[in-house]
Amino acid sequence: MVIAICIAVAILLYLLFISKSQRVGARIYHAAMNFERKQAKLEIRSTDVNGTKMYFYQNEFVEGRQTLLLLHGFSADKTIWHRFAKYATNDYNLVIPDMLGHGDTPYSSSESYSTFTQTKALITLVQQLNVQRYSVIGNSMGGMIAMLLLLQDKQRINKAVLLDPAGAKSEYAMSMSEAQANPFMHKTFEHFLSFYMRSMAKAPFVPPSVLRYVGEQHYLGRYDELKHMFHDFFNVDEFFSDQQSVDPSKLLIIWGDKDGLLPVSDAKMWQEMTQAKLSIYEEIGHMPMVECPKRTYLECKEFCR
Repeated sequence: MVIAICIAVAILLYLLFISKSQRVGARIYHAAMNFERKQAKLEIRSTDVNGTKMYFYQNEFVEGRQTLLLLHGFSADKTIWHRFAKYATNDYNLVIPDMLGHGDTPYSSSESYSTFTQTKALITLVQQLNVQRYSVIGNSMGGMIAMLLLLQDKQRINKAVLLDPAGAKSEYAMSMSEAQANPFMHKTFEHFLSFYMRSMAKAPFVPPSVLRYVGEQHYLGRYDELKHMFHDFFNVDEFFSDQQSVDPSKLLIIWGDKDGLLPVSDAKMWQEMTQAKLSIYEEIGHMPMVECPKRTYLECKEFCR
């Protein structure tokens, strides 16, 4: 009996800490995602949005509760919100979409993936779900789209929270554009791993096999798709540079001071453009909702009252 237990533990340790098998990684990844989704009481739904089948998470809608629309960043998907949603699911009606070309929402080489196209699709989604009022929280590309929603869907939006948003026409963005840099395109797993390490300062533990699976399937295997979508999204001519006509009391900006993808100097520019409150999280990287989900949620909850 003792020997059997030791063998089982050894196998488990091997699978979690040593194995780099994509097959093992896929099984662990999908099992973990299903577990986290159920913890957050989320169900997978879909609906036709302007001719595209858009997938999204939704919890049980309770009449009278405020709705939160949670928007992931470029190359991510709805699962990035699991840990945040675990805290939010008992307080809000949640809508967490896979944006166009991301996650389960299909990609098409003939479609546009600009932030304006994404924003239009989300407004349609909100209308189809008959959401009368909502607050929006967006990370990175999702933060830029949250800002566009605040400007374009004023009659429905209560508050907007931007987590390390893209979309400032800063010196950094201009230099990336001039160099035609794309941090999401990887031809080797080692290149992907370097990108992953820069994406978070306090990344949760991920088994090597899962990293291998995500890197190969979600990045290396989608090289051309990510190239196309990033070209449409990262158009600095559509980025924000001037003072924005928004009510500062409706907007909160949160930024990790160890962000390895967007510099904190961009946070200062966002604050100057909007006059909104800015919270800087020390020792946190590009995705506060993953790195410190409870802290991020509590600040968002207090702001969105």
